Amino acid sequence: MLDQLLRHRCTQRLEGLRLPQPLSAAALRDEITRLRQRRLYLHPIVPNTGMCGLWLETERADHIFVERRTSHAHQQHILAHELGHMLFEHSHPIVDESTLVLGSGRVSSASGEDVARTLLAGSNYSSEEEAEAEMVATLILESALRAPTDRRRAPTAFERGFGVAGYRR
Repeated sequence: MLDQLLRHRCTQRLEGLRLPQPLSAAALRDEITRLRQRRLYLHPIVPNTGMCGLWLETERADHIFVERRTSHAHQQHILAHELGHMLFEHSHPIVDESTLVLGSGRVSSASGEDVARTLLAGSNYSSEEEAEAEMVATLILESALRAPTDRRRAPTAFERGFGVAGYRR
C-alpha cells in the first residue's frame, strides 16, 4: 500500500514534465530547464568523494553532478534520481554562485573548500526523500522503456542495454 501511495505521489509530481523520447541527458536537461525556468548544467562528479550523484542549487541555476566512471544506464538513473530531488524541492543548502569555481570536473568554493563534500555533510535527506527520488527515477526510466520507437533508426546504447527497440542481444 505504501509503495502505491509513493508511486501515485511521484506520478503526480511528474505531471507537466514532458519526458523526451528517446530519453537523453541533453533532452532531459532542456525539459527541466523549461519546467523550472532556470538553467540546468550537467557535470562529471568530483572524483573520490564517495558519491555517484549530487544536485547543487545556486541562486540562478541548478547543477547536477553524475559519476562518469559507470555505465550509461547507471548514469541515466543517477540523473533521474537527482531530478527527483529537484522536482520535490527536497531541502539542502543553497550555494552562493559567486563562490563556485567550475572546471575540469571539480567544484570548489573561492575559499578552497570542497563544495561537494560540504553539501554531502550538510545534506540530510530523509529516507522518505530518498524513496521519492528513487521512485521518480524509476518512473522516468520506465517511461523511456515504454516509449514508441522508430524501428528505422539504430537503437541507442540505452535501448540496446535493455533489449528494446527491436534490438536482439
